[in-house]
Amino acid sequence: MGQNLAGLGLTLDDFTGQRAIDALEQDDLRDALRVAGVPDSQLTWLAFPRGRPVNRVLIARDSQTGRCKGLMLIEACGTADETGLVIEAVIPASSPAAQTLLRRMISFLILRMQTMDVRPAGLMVYTRNPLLCAVLQTVGEGIPAAGFYPDPDGRVIALRTAGLAHRMAAAAGVAGRFDVTRRALTADRSATAADGPFPAVLDLRRAGESQLTEGARKLFRDRPDRARRPVPAAAVATLAPPAQPPRRQHRRA
Repeated sequence: MGQNLAGLGLTLDDFTGQRAIDALEQDDLRDALRVAGVPDSQLTWLAFPRGRPVNRVLIARDSQTGRCKGLMLIEACGTADETGLVIEAVIPASSPAAQTLLRRMISFLILRMQTMDVRPAGLMVYTRNPLLCAVLQTVGEGIPAAGFYPDPDGRVIALRTAGLAHRMAAAAGVAGRFDVTRRALTADRSATAADGPFPAVLDLRRAGESQLTEGARKLFRDRPDRARRPVPAAAVATLAPPAQPPRRQHRRA
């Protein structure tokens, strides 16, 4: 039975192991996500395998119908000395509920780290959904000692976190492009690639077990109206579908 996501009308199913993941009906998931409003530019990335095996899949389903409303793909990556997780989320366009769903998915994943043989040094998102980067930053702000990169607020760069971010990007075999993410999290949309990809990293190495657990539990319980940080307008606008021109009204003579 899936984890209840209170206030969203959703349950969260956790699939681990190659056999369980291979058994997922990808066509059914794609169709459900398209009906839910996920743009095709995101659905093109929903393909297993994706160069490396997907280690975990989180699926949010409607509590009444069981229909997929969003999912998260998790892959393992790392070097000889560090392990990390690369995540991508496929959800409908931005809304307070979407932000809450992403926050709970990431928080759930952090809580599940207690069951992993080796605790990951960090989480990296590599996504076409800039909202996921913004939510990852929010999660980092809710966990003491966690670090986020790239920091869009112009503060002094934490070299340890920046180093981890670039090592994780190299281990995952993806281009860094962190400047694209930084611009997407600010108001400067003019220099932002509309479809990404947007990389960002949450450094968890300095966070103790109790800090991780307590912070993730609180973030998991937060309701939509208790989001810790408003998502930057640029990240929301990049996701939003283009506005339709107003319909012309014709007067009768």
